[in-house]
Amino acid sequence: MKSLCIRAKFMGGDGICSTELLKVSGDVIAEDMVFCAEADGVEGEARADLDAFKTRFKTQYGADVQVYASYGHDAVKVLVAAMVKAESADPA
Repeated sequence: MKSLCIRAKFMGGDGICSTELLKVSGDVIAEDMVFCAEADGVEGEARADLDAFKTRFKTQYGADVQVYASYGHDAVKVLVAAMVKAESADPA
């Protein structure tokens, strides 16, 4: 885009929703050129839980939540609960 002098928006899905995109692109993509279509889908009462998670994450790690962090967090909690219930970390 830069070599062709195209000043269009760079649009993508969840996979490009990261501050790393701007870092790895060097001066090729400016922040005002990126449009990220993030699949959030959290509304109502669950929204408060997500917002609280984002606040705790930022406080603990000093960075904004990346796209799949909350899903990964919940997946680990499910695995831990299963290991506690099984009283074992053995996959069998």
